[in-house]
Amino acid sequence: MSTGLLFTFLFTDIEGSAERFRTFPEAMPAAMERHNALIRAAVERHGGRVFKRVGDEVCAVFDAPPSALLAAIEAQRGLRAEDWSQFSARFAPLDVRMGLHIGRARSDGDDFEGHGVVVSARIMSAANGGQIFCSHTTTRRLGKILPAGVSLRDLG
Repeated sequence: MSTGLLFTFLFTDIEGSAERFRTFPEAMPAAMERHNALIRAAVERHGGRVFKRVGDEVCAVFDAPPSALLAAIEAQRGLRAEDWSQFSARFAPLDVRMGLHIGRARSDGDDFEGHGVVVSARIMSAANGGQIFCSHTTTRRLGKILPAGVSLRDLG
């Protein structure tokens, strides 16, 4: 069986979303729409494609790690700049964790499966809201493309 082709995945997840749905049941659907739009716009602007949304998670695929990282940075900055109080006076900014990994996966056209997808999800789940975690495999392929104010820190 083929191990698949090499892809770069960006997975995102809203920290504490279940509690937000309980606290802000009327505001969260609109906030989720805005969250999804901000992430989708950043992904598409950098040549990626959102291939799945599950609850508050977004899964996107790119041809190259630099594009995925730039999309993640843009999405985090957009999420931070958004006025979330428009949804409710007590609505704090959404804290979104993100994970990047380059790995092998198989595609059926609309979805992906394989080791690269599994590792991407694990990388994302290790991050806290507002953070972008990259696998070692991904950081080795990034080169020197980091925008001003962005740095990488080796966490081991």
